[in-house]
Amino acid sequence: MLLDDATSALDYMTESHLLRAIAEQLPQQTLIMVSQRTSSLKAADQILVLDKGKQVGLGCHADLLESPAIYREIDQSQHAREVEKMLKQQKQSTLRQLLNRFWARPIPLGMMILGSLGQVLLTVYLPILIGQAIDVVLEVQGLAELKLILLQMVLVIGCNTVLQWWVPYLSNKLIYGVISDLRQEAFVHLHHLPLSYLDQQSTGDLMARVSTDSEQLSNGLLMIFNQFFIGVLTIVLTIFTMARLDFFMMTVVVILTPVSLFVARFIAKKSYLYYRKQTEEQSHSAFQRSTTISSSVF
Repeated sequence: MLLDDATSALDYMTESHLLRAIAEQLPQQTLIMVSQRTSSLKAADQILVLDKGKQVGLGCHADLLESPAIYREIDQSQHAREVEKMLKQQKQSTLRQLLNRFWARPIPLGMMILGSLGQVLLTVYLPILIGQAIDVVLEVQGLAELKLILLQMVLVIGCNTVLQWWVPYLSNKLIYGVISDLRQEAFVHLHHLPLSYLDQQSTGDLMARVSTDSEQLSNGLLMIFNQFFIGVLTIVLTIFTMARLDFFMMTVVVILTPVSLFVARFIAKKSYLYYRKQTEEQSHSAFQRSTTISSSVF
């Protein structure tokens, strides 16, 4: 059987399954394989390495890795790319699986999103009511209108207070439900691990890893839902509201806010460098003083 770069379009896992199936189904078949991947040739009895049509290496995978030939350089470069690609796919797969766990709970997730949106809308609407109340007070007349605005402010504050309690409650319940399922699945996988692996590991260490990782994940998710998500919504709705009231002022704020962040970052970075330099100078001066005192004593 001749395979001329037949697996180049396959990912590494599918290629591995294919080659394993060929070896199991056709154990007596002679296989000649042309490939640019060193991972495809690891199980070959003999590997012929060609460079510009000339033979530059011959032997098994392990022997060619020990030689200074071009095969080892190719294997090292491809292995680095494989590891990078595998880590990228693993991150994407982990994020996709985590999102699917939240999509599997549509009712609490939808209620939390609607509650967050309502909380942000009320938070942005309250300053508008305050501005309207100030305008009515400056006009002196219109006491009935002022009472109506004050009543709206009381209702907005009350509803916002309820949402500020209800939204974190929903998000905490949603996140802890997902984390609880993850822990349960992790413990189930631990029960199916081979005894040879468990004998080499400490039971407390395995439990601590699961508990620590799940706790860090829950803390990160809580920060995303309780702070980041609501913060982004607040910024977007604030910009939209400002655009309706005064487009020029909104443009100025949108331009100056990133500039202020860059300036603050520059100041913080310079301050840290100067503080570090000052600390080093103080440490050096203290060392010199202690050396001088020691010399004078002796």
